[in-house]
Amino acid sequence: MADIYGSHFEYGGVSSRTHGIIIANVESTRFTQVSGTISGLTIFSKSGKRNYLIDDDYSSSPLSYEVDIITDDESILDLAKRRQIEKWLFNRHNYRKFYLDEEDDCDNETTETIDGEKKRLYMNCRFINASYLEYQGGIVGYRATLEADAGWWWQDAITKIFDVKHTSASKSTQIALPVDSDIDDYVYPKVTITMNSNGGDVAIMNSTDSGSRLTKFTGIGAGATITLNGELNYVSGQYYEKFQLMNFPRLLDGNNQITVTGNVQSITFTYSNRRTL
Repeated sequence: MADIYGSHFEYGGVSSRTHGIIIANVESTRFTQVSGTISGLTIFSKSGKRNYLIDDDYSSSPLSYEVDIITDDESILDLAKRRQIEKWLFNRHNYRKFYLDEEDDCDNETTETIDGEKKRLYMNCRFINASYLEYQGGIVGYRATLEADAGWWWQDAITKIFDVKHTSASKSTQIALPVDSDIDDYVYPKVTITMNSNGGDVAIMNSTDSGSRLTKFTGIGAGATITLNGELNYVSGQYYEKFQLMNFPRLLDGNNQITVTGNVQSITFTYSNRRTL
């Protein structure tokens, strides 16, 4: 993959080029990897899967390692500049998206095109426990701990919208959802269901996973919209009370065959492929 060593980056929607800094080292080892093999870098550990940040308790964060962040021209950071960088980069409660700089990723190894849309790879992370790095009597950067929410890179989300337009509660439609993940584990998408003019019961089944495992809601009103996310065990509004089997939709790597039954107008799946580059 692209070499993080010496790379600019984007964090929380802001480019490090704005502040003239780069990632210099990760755990004092040049951050490279060949053919997807693990070279002792904990960022690609598969431990702690789906340990997502819900609140401000970071004690169970699965990945943590040291990084050096320095000026890209070895210049000294004055007080005003340090304040700008530290306000942007450190002391954040929530994880933010970390992308490699596209210009520094010369081979486009962290970008793919899916359905005509560019999808980049990112980590959810935050920088904590920062200390200064000094050179020739001045401050040129920081050493900090990077905490990430998972042992892989996330790909920008894919959204698939299906206008099924069912006119009765007994109507069924089969749809295909392709997933391309490097992790041998379930992908739990965010799903939004919009009911048609009659409402009623809704059932979703992934026959690629199990022909007996149903996601089911009963007695949903006409025109209602339900949002659910299995990663967070989340169901919107009061619909959790109508969630009969407590099975959230889940996807497997490959082409998933999904059957949607009920008086449904449309259903939307949003999910991210995972990469161990």
